[in-house]
Amino acid sequence: MTMAVSLILKEQLVAGELDVILTTEFSPPPGGRLLATRQLIFIAAPDSDVWMRRPLPLGMVRGCMFNPVVQSALQRAGISWVPTVESDTVRTVEVAVAAEKAVQAVISTARPPFLAPVRHGGALPDLPPVGIYLCLRDAVAEHAATLAQCLAESFAGPPGHAPSASISVVQ
Repeated sequence: MTMAVSLILKEQLVAGELDVILTTEFSPPPGGRLLATRQLIFIAAPDSDVWMRRPLPLGMVRGCMFNPVVQSALQRAGISWVPTVESDTVRTVEVAVAAEKAVQAVISTARPPFLAPVRHGGALPDLPPVGIYLCLRDAVAEHAATLAQCLAESFAGPPGHAPSASISVVQ
């Protein structure tokens, strides 16, 4: 099991280092199968007012595709921001967010239980939904295909119901 930003996972898949990946994308990756769509949201420590600060302190995982999307949304809304914490690991960013040093953008269903959605009442921009895609490399072993099918089936129900649990192979 490997956890990394989608860009790295896709590179490892193409290189044959991984057989199956789940990736988050704003547009479909080649050969990827949409499993679910989830909302991107801002999170912070519970009852924190860190989201009211200007410039807005952001916690960001290096290389995460959410970063430019969040930054563009803030820019369009006229909200200045500053990268308060940048890390290669999501856990480091979560610690900074829990310590009220920053807000972070995450998939709504991937929020750690010790952090809360920011209830900003429109003071921050709405963020777009993001797709969760299943990708397999060519010629995967039977056990990898079975794992992929199990992952697809686990996303088939609510919330964010996927149209079917069938899978595709990355070409």
